[in-house]
Formats: sequence, structure tokens, C-alpha cells
Amino acid sequence: LRVWREDIDPEDWALATYTLGKCHEDMGDFDRALERYAAVLRVWTEARSPEDWAWAQEDMGSCYQEKGELERAAEHYTAALRVRTEASDPKAWANISFFLARCYEDMGNFEQAIEHYSGMLRVRREETEPEGWAGAHHRMADCYRQMGDIEQAVEHYTAALRVWREETRPDSWVSAKLMLAFCHLQLGDFDQAIAQLEAVEPVIRAQGDEETADQIRAKIEEYRAQQTSESDVP
Repeated sequence: LRVWREDIDPEDWALATYTLGKCHEDMGDFDRALERYAAVLRVWTEARSPEDWAWAQEDMGSCYQEKGELERAAEHYTAALRVRTEASDPKAWANISFFLARCYEDMGNFEQAIEHYSGMLRVRREETEPEGWAGAHHRMADCYRQMGDIEQAVEHYTAALRVWREETRPDSWVSAKLMLAFCHLQLGDFDQAIAQLEAVEPVIRAQGDEETADQIRAKIEEYRAQQTSESDVP
């Protein structure tokens, strides 16, 4: 950048500036990264360099998301999606849509989050991208649970568990199973709730977390006792 100047070598200057921004971002210096990305937008405009412009917009969204400035992150992700469309670049579109959905979810805008997660599923399919597909379903389930739509939450946690197995993704499997148990409890289905908890208890115990496993065992006994007492009511 001591040689390449914006007014004389704009494209070389912009690429070097952008690369420097990526270095700052990788080091966790998001403010300096944002300064570099904003600078390159003077050269990489949506009209002249739409692809480069979209990359810079996406990276600015990522930095703002890391800083917790979710509204600004959503603005930049939305801008990037004007170029990275589902038709022109489906994988990039799905990736940006995921991060945009996370912004909306973290802001409590669950309907908007679900809209973007569900859109992703047109690209991230169970057969071709099982991990991304399962992750989207799990996030959708979390949103539905927060909205109080427990039956939809159960449907999407169950979908995620078609991919997340105890043997291959134990942590994700346990997380989905525990949330599924919580949902079944809210629906008053003690049998299903207990079944989910009984499945995860030995896995957690095998991981060496005896305290959590004991807590789950205590909950199982509590729910069984509650179930028995309710069945005894005439």
C-alpha cells in the first residue's frame, strides 16, 4: 500500500486493502477490519464490481456480528444477498442466509429467522449437505420453541436427529435430545420426555460428566413419580 495508491492503481489498492482487512478480521481486530472493508467500497461498487462488493459486504456483516451489532450485520448481509442470489450462487446465498438468520434469531425476530433458515433448505439438502441441513433444522426448532410452537419445534429437532447420531456427533445429538425432552414435557408427554432423557444419560455419563448425568437421572425419577401421581388421580 506504500506503492499502490487508490487514485492511481485503484484495483490493486482495493485488493491489498481488502486482504489487509481479512488479516485484521482473522486476528479479531474487527474495528480495523471494518475500516479496510469500508474503504474498498469506494472502488468496489455494486455497479462496477458487484462480486467483490458483495464479498466486502458479507465480511462487514461478519465483523459486526462478531461485535454484537446485529442490526448493522443484518444490513450488510442483506446487501450482499442482492448479488449473491439463490439462482446465481446458491451455496454462497445459503451461507449468507444462515448468518442473516442467526442475526434475526439473536435479535428475537424468530419469524424472519425461520424464513431464512427454511429458505436455506432449498440448497442445503439432507442428501447433499447433511450437516448444514441438520443445523438449519435445529436452529428452526429453537426459534419455534421460543415462539411457543412446541409441535413444530419437535418436528424440526426430530429432523436434525436423522443426521446427528450418537456415534458421530454425540454433543449435537445430546443437545437435540435434551431439547426434544423439554418439548415433550411442555406437551405433557412424559413417556417421550423420559425416553429422550434415558437415552442421553449413559452418553453423558460415559463422557465423564457424572454431575449432569446424576441430575438427569433425578429428573427421570421426578417425572416418573409425577406421572404415577397423575395417573392415580380419579
